Parts: sequence; structure tokens; C-alpha cells
Amino acid sequence: MKLTVVHLQQNNVSKESIELVCGMRLEKSIEQMLVGKNETGYIYFTKFGTVCFLGFSRSQIVSILRAIQIENADNYESHIYQDYEIIIDDTLDKNFKVSNNEVRIQKIDDGFLSIIAIVVSQSVGLERFEQLLDENMSKSRKLLNIQGRFLLFKRKNLLKFAVFLANIRQDMIVDLYLLDKPNITWDDEVAESLYNKLSDIFELKDRHTMVEYKLSLIRDNISFMMDAINHQNSEFLEWIIIILIAFEIGMSLFRAS
Repeated sequence: MKLTVVHLQQNNVSKESIELVCGMRLEKSIEQMLVGKNETGYIYFTKFGTVCFLGFSRSQIVSILRAIQIENADNYESHIYQDYEIIIDDTLDKNFKVSNNEVRIQKIDDGFLSIIAIVVSQSVGLERFEQLLDENMSKSRKLLNIQGRFLLFKRKNLLKFAVFLANIRQDMIVDLYLLDKPNITWDDEVAESLYNKLSDIFELKDRHTMVEYKLSLIRDNISFMMDAINHQNSEFLEWIIIILIAFEIGMSLFRAS
């Protein structure tokens, strides 16, 4: 079975719309994930901004994405997405076997399937932040290169950009749960092992660290530039004061003469 995870750029996709289109009831699962099942397969609707299709063909996925009014549904590969193969293999001598391209499990287990969907969804959600920061690193360089008379404009835009970065970081912490394992792993060593191995395969922690580094780099650059602008503004005010004092002295000397 192929697991296809698609990031939904729109925020207006509701549980009700997916239930109506797919003819299935979505029920709460681990980590606030909603899960539905029918004769075709599973659908997972996550708070990471993704929808996961397990066992659905490409044409079926396109049909569902069209029905819930996702932009460019016919070419959903233009969105951020990932495929991952799940193979049921009853010949395994252990519960699961994980590799870069697939995971093999002995039998269909709803808990295992949910963990796999969560990890791949986290990977897709993280990729969104990776792309977002790459785009905004170039934007930050443009802001830093604004010179001279545009200082007021620059200060205003740097402040907006700083708020934007703070929101990105907040979204990362709240939405991805990259530092927290799913609750199901607390009392289940096998589930915890599966989550850890999948997390390593998708390099979630390393990628999260790199995103944090890029975020810190942009934030430090903005902080440095704000300090420079404040210093320039301070110097400008000092020169105004000096000029006013000189003007006052000049006027006093003129009146005295």
C-alpha cells in the first residue's frame, strides 16, 4: 500500500468536507489526528496541515482533492508531498522493518499505520518550513541591503519581518511536535521503536535543527541591522542637536553684534 501525504495550502479544509466527499466518518486518533476508513483504504487528516491517503490510487486522490477544492488538484505533486510504501509481510520475524523507501509490517495494525502517517506528515510539514525559510533568507538579504534614505522604510519592514519569523517558530513548536513522541509510544516499546526508526529515516531532528539554525541566522541578521539603524538614528539626532545649538549660538552672536 502506498501512503501519499499532501500538504494543504488552504486552511479552510474541514473535517466535515472530507467526510462528505469520502463517505466516511473521521474519528480522533493519536496527536489530534483524524482517521477515516472505507473499503479503499485509510485517510488521515492531521493538524500539521496535511491529508494522508493510504491505499488510494492517484486518480482517487485527485478526485478527492478536487472535491474539497484544493488548488491544482490534478497536479497535486506541485504541492509539498511525499510518498512512502507500506508493505504487509507476514514472513517477517519481527514486528516491522524500516528502510528509506518502505516500511514492512507483519500485519495491518491501526496504531502502527497512525505512527507512520504522523512521521511522514511531520516530514512534509517540516519541508514547508524549510522552503519558507529558504525563500525568506533571500528576502532578508534584500532588506539588509536597503541603504540611505530608505532607513525608515527599512526599519518598518524589518520589524514586520521579525514578527513573521517569530510566528514561523511558534508554528514549528505548536504544529509539528518534533520534540514530543506520540502518546502511544509511552507505554508501547514496539511503537516507540517504530517511531524512532522512522524519525531517523526522515531525519526529523537533524532537519529541525537546521531549520532552527537558519531561523536564528536570519533573526540575528535582523537584530544586527536594527541595532545599526538605531545607532544611525541616534547619530542623526545628535547632529540635529549640534546644528540647533550652533544655530542658537550664531543667532545670539548676531543679536549681540
